[in-house]
Amino acid sequence: MKYRTDMVNFSELQEKATVNKFQRRLVWSEKEKIAFIETLKKGYPFGSILIYKYPNDNREEKFSIIDGLQRYTTMEDFNENPHKYIRDIDKFIDDINNRIVDDGISANTKNNYKKHISDAVNKLFEKYEVKERKYNTLYNILSNDSLIRENIVPYKEFIYEQQDKILNHVDEYLNVNDIKIPCIEFTGDETELANVFQNLNRGGKKLSKYQVFSAQWSNYTSQLSKDKYNNKILEIVINRYTELTENRNVDIHDFDESEMRTKREINLSEFCYALGILIIEKMNVFWSKNSSNLEDIANEIGYSSLGIILSVSNNKLHAIPSRRNFFSDPYKIEVLVSSALSIFENINNHFKKYLRVPGAAEKYEAKVASNFQVLSYFAALWVTKYNYDEESGIVTEKQGYKKKFDENLKNFLLYFIHDLVIYRWSGTGDKKLNDIYINNNERYLYPIELEDLEIEIMNWNEEQLNKSSIRHDNIAKTLYIIYLSFYINNHNENSYDYEHIFPKARFDKYYKDFRIPLGSLGNIMLLEKGINRSKKDNHILGNLVNISELKKDFIEIHEYPNTNVLSSLSDDLREKDLEKVKKEIENRSKKVITNLKENLSKSF
Repeated sequence: MKYRTDMVNFSELQEKATVNKFQRRLVWSEKEKIAFIETLKKGYPFGSILIYKYPNDNREEKFSIIDGLQRYTTMEDFNENPHKYIRDIDKFIDDINNRIVDDGISANTKNNYKKHISDAVNKLFEKYEVKERKYNTLYNILSNDSLIRENIVPYKEFIYEQQDKILNHVDEYLNVNDIKIPCIEFTGDETELANVFQNLNRGGKKLSKYQVFSAQWSNYTSQLSKDKYNNKILEIVINRYTELTENRNVDIHDFDESEMRTKREINLSEFCYALGILIIEKMNVFWSKNSSNLEDIANEIGYSSLGIILSVSNNKLHAIPSRRNFFSDPYKIEVLVSSALSIFENINNHFKKYLRVPGAAEKYEAKVASNFQVLSYFAALWVTKYNYDEESGIVTEKQGYKKKFDENLKNFLLYFIHDLVIYRWSGTGDKKLNDIYINNNERYLYPIELEDLEIEIMNWNEEQLNKSSIRHDNIAKTLYIIYLSFYINNHNENSYDYEHIFPKARFDKYYKDFRIPLGSLGNIMLLEKGINRSKKDNHILGNLVNISELKKDFIEIHEYPNTNVLSSLSDDLREKDLEKVKKEIENRSKKVITNLKENLSKSF
C-alpha cells in the first residue's frame, strides 16, 4: 500500500503542517463552518486529512496538507475566533443589554445597544490575545463607546462577571487542540498526488495539478529584490491575494499585505503564477488578462514555461523544485525572467502583424491556438538562444544563436497555419511540446514548402465544404485574418464585423437540408459595422448607396462575387436550387487559399 493512517492531535498537526495560502476557489460558507464545529462538539466522525511529507533543509518532520484544508482552517479559525461559532453566546449579550438599558427605551434603540455590545464582545476576542485580556477588558471596550458609556458605569462589577462567564463558556465549549484528526499519509511518489486527490474527490471539484503543486511547494521560498521584475512579481502575488480576499471566493491562509511587502518573500508556486501573468501581459495576441479563467491560464503558462527553461518535461513538472537553484538568488530570478519575457515579446511582435483584425481596436484572431502550441514557439527559441546551468541556476546566452533564432521565428507563421488545419495540437499536446525542448526537435528551423502547405489547407477546406454550418468556423476566421494582413492598408480605422457573403438570414431554413457550408472560409469576409448592419439579410451589392463608402479595390480584395453571380443565385434560392450557392462558396474559398499562398511566397 502507498499510504498509512494515523490519528493526530490537532495541536500536533498545527506544529508540523505547512499550508499553502489558498487551495481552491470553492470554500465553505460560514454556515458550513459552524456546522462542522458542531459536528466536532457532538463527537461525530468527520472526514480525513491527506498529508504528504517532503524532505526539508532543517531535517524537521514537516508535511503539507494536500486535501482537507477546509477542515483544518476551520479548526484553526475556531481557536482564534471561537465566538463566531458559538450560537448561544448571545444570552450573555442580552443579559448585559437588559441590565443597562431603561425600561421605557424603544425597541429600535434597544436593538442598537445590543449591536454595540455584540461588537464589543467581538473585539474582546479579535483584538486581544488571551494573555492580554484583563478582568476589565470588556468594560474598557464598552467605556470607549460613546453611545452606551454612561449607561454602564453603575454596572461595572456586573460586566466584569459577564466577561468571566463569556470566557469560561467559550473555554468549555470545545477544545479543538485535543481532537484526534484522522490523517492519511501518502507514501508513494509525489507525481501521483494529483491522481490520489482526484480519486478522493470524485464527487467534488477536482484540484488541477498546479493547485496540487501549490500545496506541495509552499516550503520553497525566496526573498525578492527591488529590481524591475522582482518588484513586478511581488506586486502580482500581492494583488492576486488581495483580489481573492475582496471577492471572498478563496480561502486565504495567513496573508498580510504589509508583512509581505516588508519580507518580500514568495514561494515557488507563487513565482510560477506571477511568471504566467507577466507572460500573458507580453502576449496579448494570444492571451488576455481579462480572461474569465485567468487563474488557470496563468498557472498553466507559468509552470510550463518554467519547465521549458529548466528542461523539465511537461508531464514531470513536479521535478521543478529539484532544479530550482535560480530561486535562491533574486539576481538570477531577474535574469531568468527578463530573458524569457524578451523571447515572448519577439513571438508576440511576429504574430501581431498577421493576426490583428483590421480596424481601430486592437483585436486579434488567435483563439484557435492552444496554449502548448504557442509555448512550443517559446521552447524552440529558448533552447536556441539560452542555456540554463542546473548547478549554478544561471541563465547564459549561447554563442552564435542569432541565425537559427531568426530562422525559427520566420517560419512560425507557416507552421501555425499548417498545424491549425491538420489539428496537430488538439488534445493535451504535452508530448509534442516536450519533443521541442527535451528531444531538441528543430522542426521550426526548416520552412514548410508552400505547395505542401496549400495542399493541407485545401484538404482542410474540403472537409469544411462537406459540412452544413452557419456559424463562422474559428480556423476559417483566423486564416481569413492572415489573408487580410497582406492588405491591411486597404482597410480604414473603423470597426469591422465578420460578414456572411450569402446572408445566414436568407439561408437558415435550408443550410442543414442542403448541407450548405455558410460558416466556411468561402462565405466569410469583414465589413464595416455600419454597412454590415444596414444591409441586414441582403448582400453588399444590393446596397449601392453604401458601396461608395468602401475603398476602390475592397470588393476585389475580398473576392466578393459580382452582381451577375449574386443575381443568378437569388433566382436559384427562389427555386431552391442551392448547388450553385455551394459551388460559389467553394470557388471563393479556393481563390482565397490560392491568394494566401501567393502572398506567403512573397514573404517567405
